[in-house]
Amino acid sequence: MKITKYSSDLKPIQSNSIFSNGTISSFDSRNPLQLMLFYKQQQEIILLDNTLSQTNKIDLFFFELVDLACASNRDNSFWLYSITTQSLIKTDKQGKVTNRYKNIAQLVQKDINPTKLIEYENLVYLFDQKHGFLKFDLFGNYVGAIYFKNAENYKFKNDKLYHKSVNNIFSYNLKNFESKWEASSVDDFDDYEICDDKIIFLVDGKIIYEKIDQTIKQNNK
Repeated sequence: MKITKYSSDLKPIQSNSIFSNGTISSFDSRNPLQLMLFYKQQQEIILLDNTLSQTNKIDLFFFELVDLACASNRDNSFWLYSITTQSLIKTDKQGKVTNRYKNIAQLVQKDINPTKLIEYENLVYLFDQKHGFLKFDLFGNYVGAIYFKNAENYKFKNDKLYHKSVNNIFSYNLKNFESKWEASSVDDFDDYEICDDKIIFLVDGKIIYEKIDQTIKQNNK
């Protein structure tokens, strides 16, 4: 339950141990000035600033249980998803519902059980392990799906959707739909993050980073 912020050379800058709210269900750090913590059990969102200090708490007590949450790229708003009512919900920064799109499973004509929700470049993505990423526009209209076999741990960066397969990282270009191998790790890694010129790996609790061209050269040896 400890959040730590690191510098670009991986030196710790700030940390914050948050125990009073229970287990963090998801952590959205795409906006470095407004970090979002979602607590499913407590049905609330906690916002932190760039010093990891709490700036706001948003209660999510609607008539349905909220299972997934993410920050929007605009309006200081948030996207929520309820598996019980199959609803995609948008709220403002006070937690007031501004839009509610119902019957999502009926809309995509699939039996879905999403485990991830994210907004990226004017689209909202719901990830389902069986059906992949289901894409919606900002008005709740279903616009298609992206699916990769035997893939996991997805990241969005620079108009690409990255994913892990065994010890490899692949990318899917969201503009030209090109799939590409990006890098490999010698060790099995638990998580990774894509930066402009390097990839950061989390291996057995340790942070390791390598230049992208170095990972490629290492893989080609």
